[in-house]
Amino acid sequence: NSLDFVIGSDLIKDIFYWKTFNEIVKEVGFFIIKREGYPISVKDIKMLEDNKVKFKISTLSIPEISSSMVRLSTGYSYLPESVIDIVK
Repeated sequence: NSLDFVIGSDLIKDIFYWKTFNEIVKEVGFFIIKREGYPISVKDIKMLEDNKVKFKISTLSIPEISSSMVRLSTGYSYLPESVIDIVK
């Protein structure tokens, strides 16, 4: 069995600075979801491959929204109705 760590494409460069990056990449693969405004470049893919990061890129894409944006918002217009009660 394998375990995938789901991240948005905006975090690709950040994972290399995580405190336990080397241990994490030994245990999990990354499932990368394309995020608007953060294209996945050839350089990003090469960096992942050079560091022996197991990864898959989703065919899905998510809008340019963040948890910080939702927390700072006075409304929940950024969220699908199905999750508003959960966030509240």
